[in-house]
Amino acid sequence: MLRYTPKVCIVTRVRKLLALAQDHNKITTRSLQRWGAVLLKDKGTRAPSVQQTANFDSIKRRGFYIDEVYQHVKHTGVRDLSLVDDGKNIQVTWEDQHISRFHAMWLRHNCQCETCLPQTSTVLVDFSKIDDDIRVTSARMEGEDVINLTWTGQARDTHHEGFILTKFLRHYCYSEAAERKRRTERAMNFDNDRVIPEVEFDDVMKNEEGLYKWLTALSDRGLCLVKSVPTVRGTIRQVAERIAPIQHTIYGDVSTKQ
Repeated sequence: MLRYTPKVCIVTRVRKLLALAQDHNKITTRSLQRWGAVLLKDKGTRAPSVQQTANFDSIKRRGFYIDEVYQHVKHTGVRDLSLVDDGKNIQVTWEDQHISRFHAMWLRHNCQCETCLPQTSTVLVDFSKIDDDIRVTSARMEGEDVINLTWTGQARDTHHEGFILTKFLRHYCYSEAAERKRRTERAMNFDNDRVIPEVEFDDVMKNEEGLYKWLTALSDRGLCLVKSVPTVRGTIRQVAERIAPIQHTIYGDVSTKQ
C-alpha cells in the first residue's frame, strides 16, 4: 500500500513543469486547477490577501495555510455564524448563501490550535476520547479568516479553546450539496474509447516532459499505466517519489504482494 502526502505536494512538481509545458502548448487550465496550480497570464497577479491576526499567523507559521490549495477555495466570506442544536453544531452562512453545518465533535477533532496541531503535522486529538456530549459554547470571528471556538462537555477536562480557518471549513464542507459537487469534480473522465493512458517508465523517470504527461493523465483521467517498469525491489518507491514523498504509516512505506 502506498500513501502519499496531500495533492498539494504534487503541485511542486507541476509548477516546475509550467515553463516546459508552455513551450509545448500543453497547458490546460482545467488540469492545472485540479492539481492546485494556476496559469497566470499576468506575472504580477497575486492571490487575494488575507487579514493578518494572531491565530492566523500561528496557522501560517506552522505551515498549515496552504496557498496552492486555499487560493482556489471560493466564497469563504462568512455572512452569519451561529450555534444550533444547543451547541451540538455550528452553522455558517457563506457569502454566496451556501449554508454549512459542522458537528462539535468534528470541529474539536480538527482544531488547528498549536496544542492540537503542532508543527509536526501530527493531530494530537484522539477522536475516540472526545466526549460524546461535547458542545460548542462560543463561536466568533477573528478577522475574516479564522473562527475562534470554545468547547465543553460532561466529562472532565473537556473544556478547550481553539480556532479553525474559514477556508479549511469551506474546503471540507460536508453538506449534501458540497459532497455532490465534490464527487462530480473528482469523477474519472474516460473517453468513449475507454483506453487507459500509458507512459513509459524511462520517460517518467528520466525527463520532465514524460513526468508532466503522467501527472496530467492522472489529473484528467484518474489513472495511468506506467509500462516497462523493472521488476527490481525498490522500483515502485522510486516511481512514487517522482510525484511526492511517501507518507510513512504503521503499515510501512511500501507494501507488496507476491
